[in-house]
Amino acid sequence: MQVGELYLLGRRLAEIAASAMGAPSTSDLSAAERIVVQDLVQNGLSTISDLASRTGFAQSRVSTVVAALRERGLVRTAVSQVDRRRTEVEPLEATRRLAAESRRSAGPALSAALAQLDPERRREVIAALDDLRRALLGGVPPTGGRPRAARPADRAGGAVAVNARRRGGRGV
Repeated sequence: MQVGELYLLGRRLAEIAASAMGAPSTSDLSAAERIVVQDLVQNGLSTISDLASRTGFAQSRVSTVVAALRERGLVRTAVSQVDRRRTEVEPLEATRRLAAESRRSAGPALSAALAQLDPERRREVIAALDDLRRALLGGVPPTGGRPRAARPADRAGGAVAVNARRRGGRGV
């Protein structure tokens, strides 16, 4: 498989997942919002940093998603009493109802997408996708989260040091 084909496969799987999560009439949440909702229901009260770490989204993306969820009345946010620099996010009852949509099995949607295959081959392909999910996501529950790989800036003293080395300098 070529890299471009892998990318297209990922996009197609994302389309199948979005379709399986529900029709827009049920909920008009984006895929990122659904993933954050699912994570909040699974883990309860969380900081923006916790959500970013567990979902694999950038902290700025999580902040944007949480703001949209708050505007819809799906989460409550508050400044952390432990660390006033952090925002804590709490799921509300409506959030729990929406999260139930994302826990549905992907099997029927995958079966429909693979209808051209004979039933035995279809089961094999779906089982292989589940194996791939476990291999790539490890122990991470299927909420869309993934362990974040350390970026060069994380490993080498921050972005300033990395950018300085690229320019041939020593950093700050």
